[in-house]
Amino acid sequence: MRDEYISRRIQSIFPEVSNLTVSKWSTSHTDLHWNNITKRGYILDWESWGVSIYGNDFAKLYVMSLLNENVIKYLRTKYIEIFNQKEIKIGILYNISEVIYMNKTYGDFEDNFVKKCLMESKVFI
Repeated sequence: MRDEYISRRIQSIFPEVSNLTVSKWSTSHTDLHWNNITKRGYILDWESWGVSIYGNDFAKLYVMSLLNENVIKYLRTKYIEIFNQKEIKIGILYNISEVIYMNKTYGDFEDNFVKKCLMESKVFI
């Protein structure tokens, strides 16, 4: 995943967002959502792993949990300091942008999830 791709995807959905330069990178699963985690906590489906924006896995899992208020409340309470980090904010906006793009292009997501993503994006813009 490259810095330019992240910026381009976010700005294609949220053109008003700027200052998207990423300074922290790490190894990442890059597709971490609840269908890729077993009941015992094992992470599956590693074919997309690589280097990504720092915290991308957390950001992806957070976005994919937006319809579950209990999970969101837990993450926001337990990891409050994480949400203030620039890379996490960019990661959340990137993952929200991906949901919106994939929905526009392929109709991959339910309307209520897309609406929730749009509402959540306002917190991070």
